[in-house]
Amino acid sequence: MIKALLLVGGPYHDGPGMRQLVVDAIRAHSQADLTVTDDPAVLVSPQLAQFDVIIAYTTDGTLTDAEGKGLTDFVAGGKGFLGIHGAATSFRSTHSYAAMLGSTFLRHPPLGEVAVTMVDPNHPITQSLAGFSVPDELYVLECDPSQFHLLATGQLGAEAQPSVYTRAWGKGRLVFRQGRFEERVREAYS
Repeated sequence: MIKALLLVGGPYHDGPGMRQLVVDAIRAHSQADLTVTDDPAVLVSPQLAQFDVIIAYTTDGTLTDAEGKGLTDFVAGGKGFLGIHGAATSFRSTHSYAAMLGSTFLRHPPLGEVAVTMVDPNHPITQSLAGFSVPDELYVLECDPSQFHLLATGQLGAEAQPSVYTRAWGKGRLVFRQGRFEERVREAYS
């Protein structure tokens, strides 16, 4: 069984009830043994070694140098990282985190209808998905797409951005997925 650490927190998207909806969705759609925390000190704890993957459902926030190193060393050592939506807005003052994630939030236009297109429909993450449209925020990212494997793009008007990508970090791997996960969870559980 995969042991997953869900790191939550921040001023946006983690409002009342949303955290539990995200936890419920992960538990309903995975076999992961899930631990939830909003304390980034876990990233320097000896307890971190027990986990296989860190899932970040965070916005803004800061990490100490030791916490940033703990996170990036965890992934570089062969573990996994899944950044959901606000992960690109998180820990921006921690340069090692931004380097690992491979993208940084710049801005987003107003909520609108985002068309999501599968770029690699044969990848295990996207193989059963077709393109779709969804009301969402389209994050405009500072990134170098040559540094990751693009799985899907999102487009709002003339603006297109990476929507889902994977990349290696040392011996580890990560997935970033932008999109207002909590809105989809709320709809699924309403």
